[in-house]
Amino acid sequence: MRRFKLPKKSIFDGLSGRTPWHQDAAVLSTKGQKNTELLTVWIPFTKTTKKNGCMITIPGINKLGLLNHHSGYKGQVEIKNSDLLNSKKVVYLEADVGDVVLLHRHSAHCSIPNKSNSFRISADLRYNKAGQTSGREPLPSFYVKSKNKKNITVLNFKQWLALWEKAKEKCIPRKYAFKYPLPTYKNSKRDLSKLL
Repeated sequence: MRRFKLPKKSIFDGLSGRTPWHQDAAVLSTKGQKNTELLTVWIPFTKTTKKNGCMITIPGINKLGLLNHHSGYKGQVEIKNSDLLNSKKVVYLEADVGDVVLLHRHSAHCSIPNKSNSFRISADLRYNKAGQTSGREPLPSFYVKSKNKKNITVLNFKQWLALWEKAKEKCIPRKYAFKYPLPTYKNSKRDLSKLL
């Protein structure tokens, strides 16, 4: 998925402003939240700095596991009680073109507002163990490496593009690509306020 973080003077606040604290596992299906070993590879196509809205994270936060999330500002997925994270020591994930940022499925992260006059452009790819659900059906899921060559069905860009076109056909009538229940545990054991 490609992402554009618009300049500060943009009228589209949600794309220039701060992306809320979240974990990538929170946007997976319920089955994916429990069973998918997800790795997000975030790739900047423009230099990413504090000024143009780089991501931030907190070292070791992934050890807390999957946290309760809710639908926050403008419906964005957000960790419940995430304001508690703002007082923690953060790491700014500034990156140059050609760098990659790797995120564990439980890494709590967000991006800060783009206060520059330029776009910040990036892409993210998500990988999971072969045989596991991607947790993002009906988006394409396919093997990129396998000891059994028969598992490799996508051999070129045209095949990859065809998978995405097929997924788009499924998603357009529903007006969204996927919509899964957010991780909300009945007891408060997974609330950030109980774990920090």
